[in-house]
Amino acid sequence: MRHYDDTKIINWLRIKVFKVEKPHSLPWGQWKIWRADFRATRPVAYFFTESMPAAIEWVHAHTIEYVSNFRYYVHNRASNSHRLDSTLEKGKYHEFSNRMLYSLFDSYVDFIEIEEAYNHLAWATEKDLKKYNVPFWDRYWFFRWGKGWRCEAAAIDHLKWEMTLDTPNPKDPNWQSSPLQAKSAREKMELYVWWKKIRPMRGDAWEVSGLKTFWDEMEKKYGDDFLGIGGRKSMSPAESRKYDKLSNDQSALEQAWDDEDAAMIHRLVDIRKSLWT
Repeated sequence: MRHYDDTKIINWLRIKVFKVEKPHSLPWGQWKIWRADFRATRPVAYFFTESMPAAIEWVHAHTIEYVSNFRYYVHNRASNSHRLDSTLEKGKYHEFSNRMLYSLFDSYVDFIEIEEAYNHLAWATEKDLKKYNVPFWDRYWFFRWGKGWRCEAAAIDHLKWEMTLDTPNPKDPNWQSSPLQAKSAREKMELYVWWKKIRPMRGDAWEVSGLKTFWDEMEKKYGDDFLGIGGRKSMSPAESRKYDKLSNDQSALEQAWDDEDAAMIHRLVDIRKSLWT
């Protein structure tokens, strides 16, 4: 819930109008004494800077807060924040190993492009909102009911910023060192780029190994049963050796890719504690 006694307008009334010096902290039990003294000596200032914000918070808690909680529920249901999701084609059967891989990494992409993107806009200016084409309904909390706004550019810019947090920046007076955050951001970026850009470029091992081209050639030359499954083998000894080599190449490529997938799953699991917003 929002604390209205610390909003800009209340602080303006407190400091500029009523010249009240409210303590930042007090020992146990002293706040009650401070408020009682403040109320007795300066009732008008007390009303506008203490009583009025408390009343607004009460109204907020019994009206806006209910709407906000319901909105969070709807938003979380729509964005599947309770489970992992994937881009695997619906209506088809997918082996559990593939479901595991795609659910982890597709959900990871959602996290980067939605939640990390929102992180980048935490202190966004109007210029930033235009740069990333943030729709008006995503600029105000009340309108965020459905799936979260997605922006790859904002997500990448946020990761790039995090990656600089172990490199001092003399031009930024607010720069603070965070080596662990920078290290984590580099790993997040590598995993994101691998799944989005690098892995899709693999192609199909059946084609990349050259086996498909050779297979098509043999079918054209000898017919569908060139392997001799139904009888005599049609290929020459040299062609048989080439077939065996290309088959082994395909198997080796599939194994290498499977090993890479497994290694990347392990890396993603290893950084899970840094995937928070």
